[in-house]
Amino acid sequence: MGKITYVVEYKNGKEPQPDIGMDALGGRVISAAAYNFRDKQLTHVEASVILDAINHYDLKESCERFSTSYNTLIARLKSLT
Repeated sequence: MGKITYVVEYKNGKEPQPDIGMDALGGRVISAAAYNFRDKQLTHVEASVILDAINHYDLKESCERFSTSYNTLIARLKSLT
């Protein structure tokens, strides 16, 4: 089953109350949050600090140890800057 994430901005006080299982554009709501998800993301400056401070050799070794892609991880950090 495919899933798509939408971010919809409403005027303050005009936000609908989503219910799990309610219909939405031909689909069914399975998860909802009432906060700005960007408040919990790294800022551009924070991501730049991490990229500047990390030892890339150690990061590559850690990626191998945890079986994750170094290039993907760096690309995701850079996408925040």
